[in-house]
Amino acid sequence: LLEVKVDKFIIRLLARRSPVGGDLRFIITASRIVTDLERLGDETVQMARVLDREYGNLGECDGRSVENEVRELLILLTELFDQAMLAFRHHDYLAAKELAQGATGSEGEMATRMRRLSACTRLKEGDVSQAVNLVLILRSLERGLRYVQNISEHVIYLATGKDVRHKTG
Repeated sequence: LLEVKVDKFIIRLLARRSPVGGDLRFIITASRIVTDLERLGDETVQMARVLDREYGNLGECDGRSVENEVRELLILLTELFDQAMLAFRHHDYLAAKELAQGATGSEGEMATRMRRLSACTRLKEGDVSQAVNLVLILRSLERGLRYVQNISEHVIYLATGKDVRHKTG
């Protein structure tokens, strides 16, 4: 729905202003980012539904409640998202490149913690629903991280004109 509104706005903008060069890259980048924002929102809703339904029932991992671990992972994801949007705002190629390549400390910490939680799903005995719900949350977090990286790749396009999304060989 939001994507359709943005597309209509872009078409009107292109028709009325005839943008060139950097302006056109900005419009294309903004259009692509909207799609990733919508998908990131969908993943957030998915996680919220599972957490709301199962809060207090997801068990523990390495002596910590799964809910606390997920909360901290969501904070890390939000920080990465904020960095990506700041890179977009400032056309910051270097920050976008770090995010797109997974080179920030937050991404490494997030990946490590997600692997640890994933290992806990394999260790759980008895309540399979806990493991399934945790896997759903982890998959949404992984996709959320990928959408943040996608946004960063779009910023690289904005800053350089190079589309780095489809790497070959």
